[in-house]
Amino acid sequence: MVGWRRLVGGVRARLRGSGDFGEMLGAADHLPIDPDLDPDDPGEPSKGHVRAAGERSRLVPPILLAIAAGGFIGAWGRYEVGLAWPVAPGTFPVPTFLINTSGAFVLGLVLTAVLERLRPSRLAKLLRFFAGVGILGAWTTMSTMVVEGDLLVKGGHALVALAYFGATLACGLLATTAGIAIGRSRSAAQLQAATAAALARAAGVLATAEAPDIARMPEATDLSGVAE
Repeated sequence: MVGWRRLVGGVRARLRGSGDFGEMLGAADHLPIDPDLDPDDPGEPSKGHVRAAGERSRLVPPILLAIAAGGFIGAWGRYEVGLAWPVAPGTFPVPTFLINTSGAFVLGLVLTAVLERLRPSRLAKLLRFFAGVGILGAWTTMSTMVVEGDLLVKGGHALVALAYFGATLACGLLATTAGIAIGRSRSAAQLQAATAAALARAAGVLATAEAPDIARMPEATDLSGVAE
């Protein structure tokens, strides 16, 4: 038992020293930054960010059309979900919870893929506004969440409202993180190399842990002549 604990502890130390497997997937990278955000913006989360070359984005007709089209799709989808899945008074609003959580996941995935995997272009910009601002902006809804929470409190279900708000915030953050991680996942070759390196380090720890036991074993008898 002591040897096994030493082995597991050694493997963890080796892996911790070389970086977490999540870091190999890109989890330690900076958050995706809006390329149109001015570096002098007080809300800029990255001091080293430099806005993309060119004029500052304006709400030109193609962008407005992309947002409008995406908003129509997102709002229509959420409306249909509400009709197909009514919520009884005093119960947990599962439809809105799933809508907001799924929207957080897709937003993290889509924006990461668009900003970090696609080359800057007019099409990429339109896709970002169409999907991120239009579809997902209309699909998700904070106003409905607040109204549902208010109705729960007024109906004497304050604990349900508290659980609703807490679950929405916690699951939304987890979903966004998962979307960003998947959007940043490395190529198959890189994942294979990272996995092989981790296994090699684990094998090295295993050999080190087992070496004292092997040294204490008696010398094996040479049986090469028996088979002849």
